[in-house]
Amino acid sequence: MNLRDTSLLTALLKIQGRDKLLLLIAFFSGACSMGIEIAASRVLAPVFGTSIYVWGALIGVLLGAMSIGYFLGGYIIDKNPNKIILFEILFLGSILALITMVMPQLITNITSLFGLVTGAILSSIILFSSPMLLLAMVPPVVIRLSAENIDNIGKYSGRVYMISTIGSIVGTFLTAFFMIPTFGTRITFISISILLFLISIIYIPRKIYLFFVLMILLFEIAIMAFIVPQAKPVDVLYSTESEYNVIKVLDLDSSRYLKLNSERYVQAVFYPNNPLTGGYWDYVNLGLFFNNPKKALFLGVAGGTSIRQFLKYSNITIDAVEIDSKVIYVAKKYFNIRESDRLHIYVEDGRTFLTNSRDKYDIISVDVFSGGPDIPFHMTTKEFFQLVNERLTDDGMVIMNVLSLKNYTKITNSIANTMLTTFGSVYIIDLGNNQIVIGFKKNILPYEFSSTLQNVRGDLEIVANKSLLNFRKFEPTDDIIFTDDISPVERMSFEMVS
Repeated sequence: MNLRDTSLLTALLKIQGRDKLLLLIAFFSGACSMGIEIAASRVLAPVFGTSIYVWGALIGVLLGAMSIGYFLGGYIIDKNPNKIILFEILFLGSILALITMVMPQLITNITSLFGLVTGAILSSIILFSSPMLLLAMVPPVVIRLSAENIDNIGKYSGRVYMISTIGSIVGTFLTAFFMIPTFGTRITFISISILLFLISIIYIPRKIYLFFVLMILLFEIAIMAFIVPQAKPVDVLYSTESEYNVIKVLDLDSSRYLKLNSERYVQAVFYPNNPLTGGYWDYVNLGLFFNNPKKALFLGVAGGTSIRQFLKYSNITIDAVEIDSKVIYVAKKYFNIRESDRLHIYVEDGRTFLTNSRDKYDIISVDVFSGGPDIPFHMTTKEFFQLVNERLTDDGMVIMNVLSLKNYTKITNSIANTMLTTFGSVYIIDLGNNQIVIGFKKNILPYEFSSTLQNVRGDLEIVANKSLLNFRKFEPTDDIIFTDDISPVERMSFEMVS
């Protein structure tokens, strides 16, 4: 059969000029709707993080808005089948997409008072449901304007939704892989608004067109103070966005801090004149005293706080893995991290690196967070720790940082339980909001653990002494063992911060 005889291609080749324009509008409305959805997640991230709960809230709200939009679009165009309605919908959508960027931080800060899930739902409703509702009105309007009679309604509706879905795919890829990493969230929303506005003025009568132009110019002037990039606060040294993170570097009181996504948590600290921080990073160094290590692996780099300490306090060779290349750039430019014969940095997912690597390490440090309190689930499971164990030498150990806010210990207990399925012994150093979970390949007795810490001298002696007062050998609890099939670490993280 000749390809040109197939029904789908034949139908597409016969599209008339009017239909081509309408299908083009369906394409761009689909692209813009997914662009808004992808970019919306970056607006929510600084306050609510990027967990499955936040994505669930966002997607649920937007699907609800779209369902209402589909109904309203069909209802309105049946009442008045005038093509001007389509362009008025697009114009209003352009205005609402622009409004999204006026005060998102104020809205999210207020709604966060209602908790993680409720706050994310309220923020999604207030900021994004209106433009998504309007864009969802476009397909039924286009179908009604395109269909010549009731007999061909199926053909036209299928064509419209196909083209709209292709637009959604393009919008998803363009927003996620190009617009946000290159230009940021703010410019992405403004670009969507401009695109919708330019399409909307094609068929609007001249008088209305001039009124709309004047209206949008006045509107943009009125909110320009909000949408133009504001002068950065004196403590923000650098900020950018990547495929994975909203990144901020702050200088405050002669110290430098790295924040990823959430304003609540600090991922790295740098004191130019002191390698120690007084924070949990210092306790990773205790691994240097247990097995005379020669080689270490860091899963999670951030600003390289513990890596910088390892390089100072030992002659160890380090492989470091970080999924975000822009975080590596920030670590090098602002946190004094330099690759050398002793430090090699890889841009890759930590678990993927373990799967592909065949090297052996004396220490593996795991400090990975999704920009909030939750650890990526695939780096908490039994299968993950089996990989870690396989990459350790016979005397090797894994050291993992786990948040324990408000004395919430379920996550720590589950991770320790999971480690015990693979490791000979597990110890916990309780630092309050942070807990250091240490898994030894061999069974290390409590007196061996304590005697090692008692022999620590120099800068790290104070760290060892505090650990002596706050360590315990972990005994199995009734808490869940995480697996690749079931690892509710995000739900537990939500419980912890609620």
